[in-house]
Amino acid sequence: MKNEIFEKYLHSVDLDNELFGEEEAFRKTDLVLKNGYYHTNVVSPFFTKFSKNRDFRSAQNLHDSLILNGFRYWSSEEEKLRLDGIRKEIPPIMVVTLPKSGSVYIQNNLSISLKIPHIQISLARFPNDYILSESLKIFAMGGAVSQTHLDPSMENLEILHRAGIKHIHVHVRDPRQATVSWAKYLSNEVVGKLSHQRHLADPPLPKGFDELPEAIKFEWFATNHYPSCIRWIVQWLAVSQSDNRFNITFTDHSEFEKSNSGLIKIIVENFGKSMHFDPQKIQEPEVGKAHFRRGLNDEWRDCFTPAIQKWMNSLLPQGLCAKFHWPMA
Repeated sequence: MKNEIFEKYLHSVDLDNELFGEEEAFRKTDLVLKNGYYHTNVVSPFFTKFSKNRDFRSAQNLHDSLILNGFRYWSSEEEKLRLDGIRKEIPPIMVVTLPKSGSVYIQNNLSISLKIPHIQISLARFPNDYILSESLKIFAMGGAVSQTHLDPSMENLEILHRAGIKHIHVHVRDPRQATVSWAKYLSNEVVGKLSHQRHLADPPLPKGFDELPEAIKFEWFATNHYPSCIRWIVQWLAVSQSDNRFNITFTDHSEFEKSNSGLIKIIVENFGKSMHFDPQKIQEPEVGKAHFRRGLNDEWRDCFTPAIQKWMNSLLPQGLCAKFHWPMA
């Protein structure tokens, strides 16, 4: 009976947030956690509660304890696919993406075309993310794909190395356009009913943000999100050139414009040409589904004022533009 009561609580967390605000949703989350109950169908309020308090260690420890006690958030059917993938010698397919570069589309189609499950190995934050070590250990056995926005901090790299991760594929996008897509994603999908998710990025969106004029919103994202995108890309490039513990490969969002299936094929082949890969399984992206918008790469020219564009262009390293063929202005 006690679990049934908690179950009813948990399934209305988002509704409470919509009706009464995120403080009420977090209050309920606290109550459930203190009573030792956890349900994976409602993940966001738990981890965003820790994010709000910047208590990432507690979030990591909670997740690790669940995994150690036999909890799995993937289904028994997906577990069969993972074990089958290991038998086929499919390595751990670790893909790290800049937010709003086609991340969910890449994750889903790698999983479908290789017939392996997706395993979450981090708290899904940006620009600083935190690894879920016990999930990582399972992922590192192979037969699974993991897509994160993980940053290459010294701690994260050391944890990955200890787990035996050797190959990491990094997928990027022109940070000016990634910033526009991030702004529109938060405006259309997060602010409002799922406003507790505003704590998943640093800095979090200020309260009342959705009531601001659009021009002010874009200026805020240019100031607060855009520099983090540049730093994230530069850090991964630096690690790829200096840390011989890892083989790090790159693709850019422009590959979507050439061929959706071609991008997935490039990523798969970077992990091993001998893997059985079925390009017929790759799905065409649908606008409005799986966080996918129109795949434009120059929308930023219409969204930022000329003055903001000039400032953003001044921050963008020429070396990045040359490597990924992004316009310098």
